Amino acid sequence: MPGGPWAAKVTRDGAEEGRAGPGHVDRRARGWTVSDFDFPDVPARSWHWWLVLTPGDADVCDTDPGFEVSVTVTADLRDMVRIWRGDLHWQDALRSGTIDLQGPEPVRRTLPTWFALSPFATIPRPAIPARGPSVG
Repeated sequence: MPGGPWAAKVTRDGAEEGRAGPGHVDRRARGWTVSDFDFPDVPARSWHWWLVLTPGDADVCDTDPGFEVSVTVTADLRDMVRIWRGDLHWQDALRSGTIDLQGPEPVRRTLPTWFALSPFATIPRPAIPARGPSVG
């Protein structure tokens, strides 16, 4: 299995460990596809993560699995979580430059379709009121 001691296995068919997190991957990835996720806003030791998609499953690796990278995703971790939660749409993030995708156009175009949103993404959240000046 690719990856180091912290590699995690996630099945594409929605195994329990994949349903509750951003690792649940749709079946649209074909063959071997390696995505390099770069999070420049986190400590250097946690900056790179790789998603290795093969027919039937996916591996999330915190060490370079040694395969050719198909696409590189660069974004703040907070923004990736916002996408997973349904608070930020992929297209808006791409258009604004919040997320940068580097790789062949067909892979860049389909990558956003590989990820399922959190099961809680459809639950409305209350608006957070703006904090005004404190009175005191």
